[in-house]
Amino acid sequence: MLRNYLKIAFRRIVRNKVFSLINVFGLAIGLSTFLLITLYILHEASHDQHHVDGDRIYRLVSSVDSSEATWAALGAPYAEGLKADLPEVEQSTRLLKFPGSDNMKLSREGSGESIRQYYETNGYYVDSTFFDIFTYEFVQGNPQSALSRPNSIVISEELAIK
Repeated sequence: MLRNYLKIAFRRIVRNKVFSLINVFGLAIGLSTFLLITLYILHEASHDQHHVDGDRIYRLVSSVDSSEATWAALGAPYAEGLKADLPEVEQSTRLLKFPGSDNMKLSREGSGESIRQYYETNGYYVDSTFFDIFTYEFVQGNPQSALSRPNSIVISEELAIK
């Protein structure tokens, strides 16, 4: 029975070559478009799934174009202003990375150690409320006191984040 169906389908394809080509080409385009859209949606939905309540975290930006680069930023007062004016906003934090500052020079002076200076790549300036919103597992230390003092830093040697 299946052999008969395949024989009939092959004969119709050979008899109507242009019509069959259009149908096969349309089916291929439709399937590839479906797969690309599905892959795009899965990729976009896979970001930041490791944060607790990640679906409730939003980023507000305003695009800034300068001669050096394009970067996203909002003024510093927005964080506290949104929290004070909108009851829906439970917590706010500020995150800042200056364009062109890929390497930050840091120095560390431990107990009984000499001052050690090094460059940290991909560093950000953040508020003390950063770890109230974003959840990272600390190897050493705790998120409540990590950024409590002014000019405190979280680095891989002191408070390592997995």
